[in-house]
Amino acid sequence: MSFAGRDFIRDSSSSQRRATAVNAGKTLLQIRTLLDGIRAATSNQEVIDRYQLMIAEIEEIEETVRRRIADLRDPNQRDDLLACKGVLKSSCPLVFATTKAFVRHPENDESRQNRDYAHNEALAALNAMDSILRGEKPDMSFTAQGRLGHLISELDQFQVVPEQIENRKLSMSATIFVKLCKIYLENTNEVYVCLRF
Repeated sequence: MSFAGRDFIRDSSSSQRRATAVNAGKTLLQIRTLLDGIRAATSNQEVIDRYQLMIAEIEEIEETVRRRIADLRDPNQRDDLLACKGVLKSSCPLVFATTKAFVRHPENDESRQNRDYAHNEALAALNAMDSILRGEKPDMSFTAQGRLGHLISELDQFQVVPEQIENRKLSMSATIFVKLCKIYLENTNEVYVCLRF
């Protein structure tokens, strides 16, 4: 989508480049429409037909993502785009299965909730992917590099001079570093750093 848009901007008088740019944007819209169509399906055959159409459109998006990844310079955006692609790819079979279950059992409230959850996950991944492809910050972020980078920059400023430590009390810079580590560890599920003083 971005390559087609750039080519069109460079030569806006070319009708072929205009058509390419329009088609690239339509692919994301078609996937959203197909996703909504799957959600609204009333028979198993309708779910299967719409799902197969959506998978074909997702393959086009994957090609666009592969080209866009090479163009991205920000590692956070690159990671987020790859993660969005993975979430979309993994949530599509979930959308298919939950919608088929809902079509079989529309009276079951849990099957409706599962279908809506899978649909919302796929839409969130599409919206985030769309934002990244347009060069904007996505609503959902999968990477923690920003927080980790801030922590590393604070580590560079962290210096302990033996005269500053008295009775195992930390200096002000060490206290700030420990607080930053604590905040970072509270916001993640994994433990990366083990400190001993």
